Amino acid sequence: MAPIRARLLIFASALILAALAAVPARAENYARIVSLYPGHTDNVVALGAGAKLVGISENDNEGLLPGVPRFSMKAGPEALLALRPDLVLTRTLADSQNPELKKVLERAGVRVEVIDSYSATVGLGAMVLEAAAVAEAGGTMDEAIERVLAIRDSVKI
Repeated sequence: MAPIRARLLIFASALILAALAAVPARAENYARIVSLYPGHTDNVVALGAGAKLVGISENDNEGLLPGVPRFSMKAGPEALLALRPDLVLTRTLADSQNPELKKVLERAGVRVEVIDSYSATVGLGAMVLEAAAVAEAGGTMDEAIERVLAIRDSVKI
């Protein structure tokens, strides 16, 4: 392994462990998840927690999770609360377009995680944090590490 790849692997491992340690609640506590961003939906499904999804983004792939209700970024809190979620995954763009949603959901006792997706300019560290956050929402630490390694292997260094 090239020295830079070895350093990145160590860095990625440290980041994921720190991110998982910083999250107070465990994934096992979430049984009803709403994902308002397709990337988060894909990650939850990839981590084997697709059955926990009770609502997904209207922009998710058409054939993904047939029968699961779909919502826009501007969905009203009442529509989401009707699903009785205990976790809602969103991102900053959706949060900025629907600023009251998070406040209302949190007042109702629903945990809301605003997790931004990575881009090529942000780098591996952000990918690791995203994978860790999504894994914490619906997977195990082993699955999170697997996800990070898969992401790492897909990045050309």
